[in-house]
Amino acid sequence: MSHIDKKKTSNQLFLLISSIGVMAFLLTATQYPNWYDSFFPKPKSEAAAINGPLRKNTANPRYFTNNSGKSIYLTGTHTWTILQESRTVNAAFSNVSNDVYFKALTDNKHNFIRLWNADNFIVDWGTSSAPFEECMVPHPFALTSPITATDNSDYCNKLYANFSQSNPPIKFDLSKLDSTFVSKLRSVIETARSKNIYVSIMFFDGYNSARIATHWAWDGNSYNPRNHINMTSAEASGLSASTLFNLSNAKVTELQKNYIRMVIDQVNEYDNVLFETSNQALNSTPEWHYAMIKYIQDYEKTKPKQHPVGNITRAHGASNGELFTSSNPSDWVSPHNTSPFADVLNNPPIYSDGRPIILDTDHVGEKDGAGRTWVWKTFIRGYNPIFMESFRADASKQNAILETRRAAGHTVTYSEKIDLNNMKPDTTSCSTQYCLVNTGKEYLVYQPSSGDISVNLPIGQYNGEWFNPATTNINQDSTNTIAITTFSVTTSGLRSFSRPSSITSDAVLYLKSTTSASPTSIPTATPTVKPTVTPTSGPTPTPGNTVGITQLVSVFDPASSANWSVQTNLQNGVQAYGDRTYTINNIPSDLLGINYIRTANDSKFYTSSPIATIKTTQAATVYIGLDARITQIPSWLSSWEKTTQTVTIDSTGTMNLYRKSLVANTNLDLGNNNESSNVSMYTIFVKGTSTVTPTPTTAAFDADINNDGAVNVFDLGLLAAHYGQIVNSTSDATTKACDINADGTINIFDLGILIGKYGL
Repeated sequence: MSHIDKKKTSNQLFLLISSIGVMAFLLTATQYPNWYDSFFPKPKSEAAAINGPLRKNTANPRYFTNNSGKSIYLTGTHTWTILQESRTVNAAFSNVSNDVYFKALTDNKHNFIRLWNADNFIVDWGTSSAPFEECMVPHPFALTSPITATDNSDYCNKLYANFSQSNPPIKFDLSKLDSTFVSKLRSVIETARSKNIYVSIMFFDGYNSARIATHWAWDGNSYNPRNHINMTSAEASGLSASTLFNLSNAKVTELQKNYIRMVIDQVNEYDNVLFETSNQALNSTPEWHYAMIKYIQDYEKTKPKQHPVGNITRAHGASNGELFTSSNPSDWVSPHNTSPFADVLNNPPIYSDGRPIILDTDHVGEKDGAGRTWVWKTFIRGYNPIFMESFRADASKQNAILETRRAAGHTVTYSEKIDLNNMKPDTTSCSTQYCLVNTGKEYLVYQPSSGDISVNLPIGQYNGEWFNPATTNINQDSTNTIAITTFSVTTSGLRSFSRPSSITSDAVLYLKSTTSASPTSIPTATPTVKPTVTPTSGPTPTPGNTVGITQLVSVFDPASSANWSVQTNLQNGVQAYGDRTYTINNIPSDLLGINYIRTANDSKFYTSSPIATIKTTQAATVYIGLDARITQIPSWLSSWEKTTQTVTIDSTGTMNLYRKSLVANTNLDLGNNNESSNVSMYTIFVKGTSTVTPTPTTAAFDADINNDGAVNVFDLGLLAAHYGQIVNSTSDATTKACDINADGTINIFDLGILIGKYGL
């Protein structure tokens, strides 16, 4: 009988069983992507994590996106006194505490707030005979001398006494920010970030100075020359509350721009920030808004991060036409209840001008609770609804307030459940006329009243659920959600769904196709080369023999995939990106005439890997043109050969060329750009070769994840726990160690390396 090494056999058997178990685990995770939540549910009353600054969403411009590539639907409740407290002069006054406010947001899964900021440090909502005077603290600007106070109420009284004098002895310095204001601003943003909430910073107000009926409309404004040290009498000529926001005074415009720069310098680092010029500045002009928006955008281009800038309607009854015009450079808008939104509280229209629209109850005529029906209607019609709360409403409005809060959270849940990138509002696909539709794939239908629902469905298999929006539970569970088992549609047309008896008022119906769909192939396009452009150096290009060798198998960036395409006949002057008009020039002569892939410049924001998969039908060399301004090359590119060759892209500059050789019919995963600020996305060139020596790969991967000196079950367990995660510079050491091949994703390739080294 031969000798059997029992220990070795035991190790091999354990390895086999472990490998099978892990593979089964991974297959389960692939087929059932929500498996983890089933066993380890995270709190559902929490919005999706902040993943980079918000930016334009080319896949669905009704919403923003971020580095996730998904549509980000915004909703939440806002109030006046989160950044600045209002303190009644010589009287007690109670503001809602920030702890109470943020608890209301997180309890209801809200993800967006507006941060009010008053220009007037003293406001008066009474009359000269019956004043109701308040101080707004902290104020943005520093004082020339500090006011010592025991608390905000004491500070308010002393501030009021100082500025009640005709020539206040202490004034504001508009060239400096108040340190308390900066600290409070950053603290609120950081608190919101920790709770996955986006914050819109209001630079100016403009409402108080136009609506206050007493002398404090101007005497209580920091830009009044009597209140600050930053203007000469000549520079202040003609300045008043009515001319602050119309570009007529060069000095005040200069001071406003300086204030914008100071605030941006303090908050640019944060991902969860948006900007807005002002709230209902009644005496402003559209041109002032356009100029300030453009200034904010241009100044942020000099900074590491760029954030969306909004334009808020100027006044009640103002024309929305000044928002929905190509002259308005804003990234988002918030209109009034005038055309085309005259009936927005009852029947929001389907409308889009290519940017997100935030519908605010403060602007459309309903504060302190518009009700859940309004929230659901606006969500289904493609808007981002938010609502103003005073947190001082009387008891009669409490039910409406609470149901409005909950409805916002429920719509956030569904916005994250559905593929919002591909959902469009529709009135014809369902009997209720309130439906978000991705034809043949997903349907989200809202019924504002009682009754059954009919949906126009093509042939296929579907399942879904009913949801009761009247529930007082912010989470979805068996008390408010009723599953619809898989059913077949054999003839296209309307199909009626009878609501469960437990849903007695309004209702939500969600349907999703279970029919397997063939992957959509990405077409190969032939570019139109500018006829007047010829190579600026090198020999006359010879048409290459590589046409048709490149296949763009997959693009994983959903926000920009439509802008990727395979192109033929690389020449100087061809378009570099599908979403920009930039052109490629100074191409090395040996690369003229070959295939190239026109990527999307906005794909630089996509942080997952791979970002795309390509394949060549013959032996080839693939070149990556990486922006020379990138300080740290992507880890997946580290095994590629850096050549001495470069190309240039206008508006970008030099792109360094890296190359890798492939055998025929080889899939190649391409990782992310690694950096996005002040750089451009990489380009891809493919050159056919007659023979190829594959680029060697290193065998020196370290699979000992926990550094205990052996590759064993503990390493396998760590990899399984981190499987599928994206790895970047902010990941912890264990997560980085699980990315064994350093391609930016913990995936099947890392598992294969670990299994190959198991027991070593």
